[in-house]
Amino acid sequence: MTTEMNIRRLTILLAFALAAIVGAVSPVAAQGSDVDASDVLQRTEEILRDINVIVQESDSEQARRIFRDAVAKQIQAVQQLAAERPAMAVRLSLKAREIGRQAERIALGSQNHQERARRYLERLQDMHRDVKDRAQEAGNQQAMNLVHRAETLFVRARDQFNQTHYESAFRLLEEAETVLRRAARLLLDTGDAEGLEQELDRTENLIAVARDRLDDTSDPSLGRKLDQAERALSEAREALAADNPLLALRRARHSRQLAQQVLRQSGGAPETEAVEREFERFDARQEDLTARVAEARAANAARPLGHALGLRHDAGRALEDGRPADALRIIRSALNLQRQAAELLP
Repeated sequence: MTTEMNIRRLTILLAFALAAIVGAVSPVAAQGSDVDASDVLQRTEEILRDINVIVQESDSEQARRIFRDAVAKQIQAVQQLAAERPAMAVRLSLKAREIGRQAERIALGSQNHQERARRYLERLQDMHRDVKDRAQEAGNQQAMNLVHRAETLFVRARDQFNQTHYESAFRLLEEAETVLRRAARLLLDTGDAEGLEQELDRTENLIAVARDRLDDTSDPSLGRKLDQAERALSEAREALAADNPLLALRRARHSRQLAQQVLRQSGGAPETEAVEREFERFDARQEDLTARVAEARAANAARPLGHALGLRHDAGRALEDGRPADALRIIRSALNLQRQAAELLP
């Protein structure tokens, strides 16, 4: 029986039980100190019935769980009224209303929280990849430790999101972002600024290559997209100068993505689309494999998986440099290493 059916059945049974008991208890027993207990319970039953509709229309499991608690509290109130303890029945019924209102607030807010958390998950995933790539390239173990801590928080946040605990997921993501900022700051302070400058220079070259591929017959929207790429690159340089390496990484990534889109859409780099498809396959597998390797503590599988991640970075570099054929060859080698790692897992 589904959760929705369980709650619906409880509310129906509750209504029948309340109607029967209100008709059966004596007028004296039904009196609270200043209020009629049966009226209080009847009103609570109406409130819970309305809230039930809102909760069932939401996708919040947390709201459903809290609402079940409200129904259970109201059932206890009905039982107390049947036992001719009206004061206790009133207290329990009012508590049921309070819990029900809490479920209602969570249900009404779940859609907004869900969308915010979903966008945050997507943004932080890109941010994590940027910082992790930089830390691996620099061989900075202290920064990698921070990246791993952020990964743990990210996994917990994703679990909370999947369980529809969107507010909890959002808080965990905020904590993960703070840790990633510390890692990015550490990389900059330990000499990675020069590497980031070189990456920005490569992005500038990629934009120039894409601009050269356009002519008078090209779609004007491609030129506008390259203008956006140049603005994003300028923002990345400004962020780096302002001592904000994380923003610099994000804007540089956006600039590269725009330039690569122009190359693909202009037909100047026919293999770029194939490379990006392989990147998507790799990234989708890597997260799952990393979690499985960590859970199994499989050092023999961790080695090829780490090598695969290094090749993924090399392939990205090749694509940024306008060498899609090399990028395709490298990323396919990385996918082969992923398969080897998977075969070594228990």
